[in-house]
Amino acid sequence: MKGLLVKDFLNLQSTFKRLIPIIALWMVIFLPNGNSTFFGVLIMMMTMMVVTTISYDDLAKWDSYALTMPVSRKEVVTGKYVVMMLLDGMGVIMALIIGLIGVVFLKNSSWSEMMAVLVIIASIGLIAGSTMLPLIYHFGTEKARIIIILVAMVPTGLVLLLSGMVSEQQWQWLTNIGADISLSMTIIGLAVFSAFYVACSYMISKRIYEKKEF
Repeated sequence: MKGLLVKDFLNLQSTFKRLIPIIALWMVIFLPNGNSTFFGVLIMMMTMMVVTTISYDDLAKWDSYALTMPVSRKEVVTGKYVVMMLLDGMGVIMALIIGLIGVVFLKNSSWSEMMAVLVIIASIGLIAGSTMLPLIYHFGTEKARIIIILVAMVPTGLVLLLSGMVSEQQWQWLTNIGADISLSMTIIGLAVFSAFYVACSYMISKRIYEKKEF
């Protein structure tokens, strides 16, 4: 298992190096206006790098080679989910360190607000990554990306449609209802749901990979 993780992070070394100037630019653009956008972009991008590791594996025909070694199919799938969670955690740590700059020096948010945003975005990142992995194992990297884009367009279209049908007064009423819900309960619920979602996704991916031929 350790070797699988080391292999993936070694493959991502060049990607990490290219990210440094990009993250620096994002800090300049996003931090003065608040942390939320910056956190979202950074954590989601880090988490979805697990897709990049699978692309590298496909190019190198890694799976066919790995399964000739004393590595089980379960370990291969488990390794990808561990990599995804580690990348998500790295994104959170990076966002936390950079976000402290905004809280301490720019006063663009509070500590509690920053932590709440971090938990929410980290949970969403895990859900997004866990949605991608079973699709990739079933359809392949390229087809899965297209499917995800199409799936993402559905809720976006529904929101735009709803925004055109609902009046401003009705939106205000819905907003007031949402404000009555405890933020802490919402965050805890999202974190628990994301953990359950990752576990279900893992079981599906494992079953798909066990039946896959290389």
